[in-house]
Amino acid sequence: MNRDVSMEYFGKWIATFESCDGSSGGFASSQTHKWELFVLSRLGWDLSCVTPLDFLELLLIRLPIRSTKYPDLEVDKVRQHAQAFISLAAKEHNFSVYTASTIAASSIAAALSGLNWHLRTGLST
Repeated sequence: MNRDVSMEYFGKWIATFESCDGSSGGFASSQTHKWELFVLSRLGWDLSCVTPLDFLELLLIRLPIRSTKYPDLEVDKVRQHAQAFISLAAKEHNFSVYTASTIAASSIAAALSGLNWHLRTGLST
């Protein structure tokens, strides 16, 4: 976008902003959404990043957890524990150097270890 087009575009938004007196309810959500997308595109930010939660189900379906041999070990319990570990990792900046798939796999391994999966199955994590 060249400067003239940018100023024309911004001018329209600035005029809308200045005409809002607060009693009219402010901007419509569609206007706000368009403005947010414009700012993000100008900054070059990509908000469609992959998170560890995206990998969680993909990894859980590949594990032999749903076995009739181990009825007390439920996938939902493993999922909840893994989600808790993922949440903890998201709050600690030291984990930001690892890929989302690594954090998801590590969280599942920690959840299985905490649930003593290796003792029940004879398999190690």
